[in-house]
Amino acid sequence: MQHLRFEDPALQAEMRKALDAVARARNQDENAVRLRFSGQGTRRVRAGYVVEAPVWKTSYRLLLPDANEGQGQMQGWAIVENQTDADWEAVDLTLVSGRPVSFVQDLYTPTYVDRPVVAPTAGEPLPPKQYREGISSDTATAATQGDGDFDASLDRSRRVETSQSAPKARAAQAESAPQMDPSQGVTATATTAEAGAFFQYTVDDVSLPRRRSAMLPIVTEPLQVERISLYDPDVHPTHPLHGARLTNTTGQHLAAGPMSVFDAGSYAGDARMGDTPPGDTRFVTYALNQNVQVDAGGGRTEEMVQTGTIVEGVLTMTRKRVASQTYTIENEGETAASLIIEHPRRSGWTLAAPSDVEERTASVYRLRTTVSAGETGELAVEETKMLTRRHQLFGTDRDQLLSYARTGALPNDVQDALEKAADLQQKVSRTKNQLSQARRDLDRLRSEQSRIRENMKAVEQSSDYYQRLLDKLSSTEDQIESLNERIATLEEERGERSDRLGRYLQDLTID
Repeated sequence: MQHLRFEDPALQAEMRKALDAVARARNQDENAVRLRFSGQGTRRVRAGYVVEAPVWKTSYRLLLPDANEGQGQMQGWAIVENQTDADWEAVDLTLVSGRPVSFVQDLYTPTYVDRPVVAPTAGEPLPPKQYREGISSDTATAATQGDGDFDASLDRSRRVETSQSAPKARAAQAESAPQMDPSQGVTATATTAEAGAFFQYTVDDVSLPRRRSAMLPIVTEPLQVERISLYDPDVHPTHPLHGARLTNTTGQHLAAGPMSVFDAGSYAGDARMGDTPPGDTRFVTYALNQNVQVDAGGGRTEEMVQTGTIVEGVLTMTRKRVASQTYTIENEGETAASLIIEHPRRSGWTLAAPSDVEERTASVYRLRTTVSAGETGELAVEETKMLTRRHQLFGTDRDQLLSYARTGALPNDVQDALEKAADLQQKVSRTKNQLSQARRDLDRLRSEQSRIRENMKAVEQSSDYYQRLLDKLSSTEDQIESLNERIATLEEERGERSDRLGRYLQDLTID
């Protein structure tokens, strides 16, 4: 069959629509869009649309200056790709860079909201209800004016009146509501002045066949360049890297991208450059500098007391921790080496030396030093960290108090106060020791007294040995009474000395 035609025009039109739908379904990447314009007359219409395109990329070539010059040459290209099905013929191409928030949402496929399935409910018989005795309206009125009783009949009447008046209120509200204007809901808020940190390059008259790519020159400008060597122990433990300190004097924003570095017309290495706004500086490295060796050495840390204060019996000692490290640089080259050393930053530490810092980042200090040809130099780095420790003096033994007092960095009045506290603590400790010894002696005498009494039970009362035991028992009793008196005195003395020490420390404040 080569041709089919329906005599019925309506059936013929339906068949044509069905065939068009089948033809469109074959290409899932294309959808038909129909534009309708209301009004009268003819006018000029421009239709714009957004299509997905590959991200454009940048690539650079850096020509290093001679040793005595400070200006190099920067050349940059934008790599663009035409992945569409149409050729570009003399188009004006605008390359915009930035990181806008972007996403894809399917607006073409119909979306349905599933409704929940509710099973039919069978009617259930109503349970019988027992009604209470009613009250008259006068009583109900009196009840509402009483001490808090509530009548449900009044509440029901109010609810009925509210429900009956609600449709009228809604109708009145609907009549008074202004008519909705669809244009008010679509207000443009984004403008070119508020586009954020974007930058763009514009290239005119670009011709590019479909499915092809091209390199478009976007930068060919002189650039301020300083030759340096950068030492990063994470990259190489002994040798720094050849590099350059670039200052963007092109007047254009340089997008991030790879860079080929040429020195004296020869290829020197590759580097990576981050986004560089006009006027900013960046370090790039491209090769290992084998003429310079760096020995990071081993760092050491010391700690010393700076000062101390006492507030209400609490000693606060401020200590300074000092960490030092020395970098030894040996330059075996024929020219002086300008070296940037990346020294790691540590949380809570402050750089004390050297005082001049080339740059600071979140993780490193960049420190500059220069070593002449054939010479060896050093760069000493010192960092400090302040530590504060608090010590409760009450209950601290004498030796520890004297250890605090003999710390040379403490002020003299703080040392004198600690020595006095140590003396008071020594008296308390001495009294405690005497009290402990007296209690041990008392326990020994009581044990001896019990032994004598047991022996007396087994001896004739008329014997001389019994008399000796009796005399010894009497002497032991006298010693026990004396010890009890001494223990009472020592306990009182211990309490007084402890109170004296506590009052002294509680009121002790030396700033």
